[in-house]
Amino acid sequence: MGRNYSLQIVVDETIKVPEAKLSRGKFVVPVENKDFDRVRLTLENWYKDKVKKKIFERVA
Repeated sequence: MGRNYSLQIVVDETIKVPEAKLSRGKFVVPVENKDFDRVRLTLENWYKDKVKKKIFERVA
């Protein structure tokens, strides 16, 4: 959404469903292993969710 953020990948074997979070100017993505396709998909889903919220705010 117009800004650049650092990416921190946290490997945690107990994570079943990874969820990206924006914290202190960087994305934090906890995942089971460093599967970069999974990280990319998690970030894409985060962006889609935020974009949907913005669109609904502006349309409503």
